[in-house]
Amino acid sequence: MDEKGNLYVAAKGIAVYSPEGHPIHVMEMKELPSNCAFGEADDKSFFITARGAVYRVRLDVKGATLY
Repeated sequence: MDEKGNLYVAAKGIAVYSPEGHPIHVMEMKELPSNCAFGEADDKSFFITARGAVYRVRLDVKGATLY
């Protein structure tokens, strides 16, 4: 999840859903993603794992603080 409550799901790309469950965006990928997570010191890097690679995307939104 990001700081706005949007949910990121690894599916046939990365699907992004609003807190209400409405689809917002799909990040299309050449490989089928298996997982995703926010990270790094500022929590604006978004990591995606796929078959034999790890991708890093810089986003304008931070990952949610879950503690």
